[in-house]
Amino acid sequence: MAAVLVASSGSGPSNGGSARGPYAHPGPFAAGVTTEQLPGGPVEVWYPVDRAAAVGHPRVAYDLRDWLPPALAARVPAGVGSFVTDAYAGVAASPRGPFPLVLFAAGLYSYRDQSTFLTTWLASWGFVVASPEFSTHNLTEFFTDLGAKPPAGPSDYQVLLDTETRVRADSASGTGVLGGLVRPGTVGIVGHSLGGLDAIQFAGRPEVAVYVALAAGSLPPPSDLPAKPSLYMTGSEDRDVLPAWVRATYAAAPPPKQLVALPTAGHLAFTDLCLINRGHGGVGAIAAALDLNLPVGAPFVGRAVDGCGPGNLPPAAGFAVIRQDVTAELRTYLSAGH
Repeated sequence: MAAVLVASSGSGPSNGGSARGPYAHPGPFAAGVTTEQLPGGPVEVWYPVDRAAAVGHPRVAYDLRDWLPPALAARVPAGVGSFVTDAYAGVAASPRGPFPLVLFAAGLYSYRDQSTFLTTWLASWGFVVASPEFSTHNLTEFFTDLGAKPPAGPSDYQVLLDTETRVRADSASGTGVLGGLVRPGTVGIVGHSLGGLDAIQFAGRPEVAVYVALAAGSLPPPSDLPAKPSLYMTGSEDRDVLPAWVRATYAAAPPPKQLVALPTAGHLAFTDLCLINRGHGGVGAIAAALDLNLPVGAPFVGRAVDGCGPGNLPPAAGFAVIRQDVTAELRTYLSAGH
């Protein structure tokens, strides 16, 4: 693998930008998964499970057709949009908690399960990870409205706050799969693309100890960057959120901070999407099956498949660095202790 560019300012986790390190292999837990409900939509929650408890349970799969309006989903052949995750449903949480809470914010026109390669990994290392559906600008909304004005709804900030509140309440209740599972106190937040900008904004809250911005930045940078430890990651070939935007935002962020650039990686290097229907047209086959005149920037076409080409960093190589560095950052500042 080509060299990974790393920049840092202030104290931070070691092994930045490397696929080798203490978190390069799955953690001591398996990942369980459950779905919670907010008034505005569902929240996917991954949590630590004792490995022995997961034996005999099938891994959970998702299908991108479930985010399409029914008439459009019917055009997509079965299996084209399916992905098997590393999580197990219906499995009791590990009694070795409570565990720190991490929020995950998906990107524009995306979906809450978009980065299970990372969310399940974090659960294996002793985190409860909650990812809400942003129903005003997710994959479903795009194909429902096809460019029309999106529906009114709560801001991403409010959805993330409602998610944190709901998961904490479920834990405090002492019942259900999340009962007693979430450690009180500080939380972390990870976001991709627009979700990364959401993470930066949400990190201004007092309970947030650390934030991770994946392929996220703006030029000029946000004016109110939080004085919190941060990790910024970008792909050198990102054509959607340009590396220069990420670098500018990183440069303006207060320390301690770290910047990692993945060589030849594109925008989707931080998601599951380059593995979906791999070798058979990828998610671009969904666009072909839909047979719509989709605009630039629409899901499954153009920049929305950026990073999945033959010249891009292979997913496994990118995942190895992302998992290692994000896990190290969160464990450094959330003191997972497992």
